Amino acid sequence: MILEQLSHHQPPITRAEKQLSEFAKQAWHVVEPVTDLEWEPHLDAMCLHLEALADGTIKKLLVTTPPGTTKTILFDVLFPAWRWTVNPEIRWLMGNNESNASLDASVKCRMLIESDWYQKNWGSKFELTSDQNTKTWFTNDKLGFRTATTTNSKVFGKKGDILGLDDPHDAKKVYSKKDRKSVIDWFDQSFSNRVNSFRDSRRFVVGARTHAEDLQGHLIKRGDYVHLNLAEEFDETRRCVTSIGWSDWRKINGELLRPKRFGPDEVKSEKLTYGKLGYQAIHNQNPQNHSGGMFVRAKFVLVEFRDIPPPHKFERLTRAWDKAATPGGGDFTCGVLMGLYEKVYWVLDVVRGQWGSGERRNKMDETAQLDRLKHGDKVKIKIEEEGGSAGKDVALDEVQRLAGFNVRTERPSGKKIVRADLFAAQVDGGNVRVVAAPWAAEYIDEHCLFDGSDGGVDDQVDATSLAFKDVSGAGKKKFAIAM
Repeated sequence: MILEQLSHHQPPITRAEKQLSEFAKQAWHVVEPVTDLEWEPHLDAMCLHLEALADGTIKKLLVTTPPGTTKTILFDVLFPAWRWTVNPEIRWLMGNNESNASLDASVKCRMLIESDWYQKNWGSKFELTSDQNTKTWFTNDKLGFRTATTTNSKVFGKKGDILGLDDPHDAKKVYSKKDRKSVIDWFDQSFSNRVNSFRDSRRFVVGARTHAEDLQGHLIKRGDYVHLNLAEEFDETRRCVTSIGWSDWRKINGELLRPKRFGPDEVKSEKLTYGKLGYQAIHNQNPQNHSGGMFVRAKFVLVEFRDIPPPHKFERLTRAWDKAATPGGGDFTCGVLMGLYEKVYWVLDVVRGQWGSGERRNKMDETAQLDRLKHGDKVKIKIEEEGGSAGKDVALDEVQRLAGFNVRTERPSGKKIVRADLFAAQVDGGNVRVVAAPWAAEYIDEHCLFDGSDGGVDDQVDATSLAFKDVSGAGKKKFAIAM
């Protein structure tokens, strides 16, 4: 208590030199002049651990935190500038998976150091040199420097006292095992060993979890990094306690990390955007291995035929096809008809069979005619396009054969499990109705058994994902993971 009182009576600049949190509050108007700073406990937690990293109490720090928690500004911009107020000789190697983000943080850090506020208070401590003062690499007259790099780039020739990596993975590529391994190998073999002293240099990695086997998971398994885990929603069974004596301050399960900026409405929106598994990884820092459990049987709502809205009530109707061509065996061809009515997604019909190519074409033609008879010209047809030039030729033949119908082909992109997760979020939210038809039980069974692995039965899941993408407009929206 006495130390706290003494600290409170110190001059503001002295407090800023000693406490990163105080420096951040005073510097905020320089780095974010049009955005108000909402200071919440998670920022104190990050500052305490960065201070411990700065003084060597922590040598290796891993911070897992949701997007939008001010971590990039704190770790990549404020932290280096703050530490140079006391130790301008420190050399920083800073990285990010995205070159623009890495460049932006470097520019902001240099801008802060060159600002009137910073120069007034610490301009006598050091000067930036003119011979090496670029957007990605600037040095000072005390031989300290800050350089910016990107994941998988060459970092040879430079060594640092503090190495920092922000958002190591590209969220669009992290489902690729090859890409994950590439990032981990780069970190282990190229980046993390570029230190001036294996005994005294320090390292940190910060970013949201994106996959159970991402770099953060790799470092957790290694066990030599102090792990500060900041989940969006508190879970007592996963309470974080670190080696410096810090413990998550929250007491109630479900209590939010930063309620002033991210409340219940934002939680609901993000769950629908990222899907159940995506939200668990990105926001709750708890990525799941894809071993089933994406779809819960009790969440599917069955309705009788008499309760289906009339055709003209649906905002959109799409019949999506996942094709196969092995008669009597092998994969199934499946066509799923889905509609959108008052923000609820209706699975209205499933046509499915193991047909040869000729019988499949006849079945698709027949189904298109029946859909028009029942629902008019409102039904769009989406057909999955297979890879290669042969896939394009087959797709062109499908379009020509179905002339007179609103038909499009589409080549799927991304992992099956990622495409399915967006629909799973709507099922989990109670926004899906399945008609109680003879095909319904098998349709729900397949979804509940789906785990995203190759070789599984997933034609109904794939056709549903394609239909949902079209009906929901997800293909026109940007479901990117902002960090």
